[in-house]
Parts: sequence; C-alpha cells; structure tokens
Amino acid sequence: MKALIWTLFAAATLLWTLAAWIGASLIEFTLPLLASDPVLSSGRVLTEWPVPPWLAVWIDPAWLKAAQGGLAWTLEQLQGAGPMLQTLAGGLVPVIWVVWGLGLLLMLIAAVTFHQISVRSPRRLLPATG
Repeated sequence: MKALIWTLFAAATLLWTLAAWIGASLIEFTLPLLASDPVLSSGRVLTEWPVPPWLAVWIDPAWLKAAQGGLAWTLEQLQGAGPMLQTLAGGLVPVIWVVWGLGLLLMLIAAVTFHQISVRSPRRLLPATG
C-alpha cells in the first residue's frame, strides 16, 4: 500500500511539474510573440480571409465573419500592448512556479497523510474475508 501511495505521488508530481513547465514555456514564448508586428499583420490577413465554399458547408459563414470581427477587434486592442505583454509574461512565470510549489506541497501532505493512515491501521484498509 505504501509503495502505491508513493508511486502515485511520484506520477502526480511528474505530471504537475510537466504541466507547470509547459505553461511557463508557453507564456514566455507566446506573449512576446503576440506583441510583435508580424503576428499582428498576419492576423489582419486572417480577418480579411474570404470564406471558401467548401467551408460554408461545415461552418456558418455568418459565424465565421463574426469570429473574424472578434479577431480583428482583439488585434486592434493588442496593437499598443507590446511592452505590457512582455511585463505580464515576466510576472506570470513566477506565479506559475509559486502555484506549482504550493500544489506540490499539498500533494506531499496528502501522500504523507495517506502513508500514516496505512501504517497505523493496515487491517481497516483491507477487505474483510470470511
């Protein structure tokens, strides 16, 4: 039972760390990239993209035009936000790692608690045979 508890803790720790690392990496990569001019200009091209006839069968053209309008509005809002997005990226990454540490601490407390429960009352955890 103890081996199962600590194996689950190790697997959860690995997944939790991987998720935090991927999240921090995505934020460091994506936010400054979103603020760059090539991304904004390529986004403007997407907002002017005509709806092909084959896509109209699968997606309502009115919905796609509304989505393009929303993308255009978002790009207009991001136009002057370059420095702010880079500052935000610098502030979000430490927050991700603090949340990671708190989550890891909670998982460790849970693993130790379950370990103590399994040591103190091993017979209560086993199914009754008779």
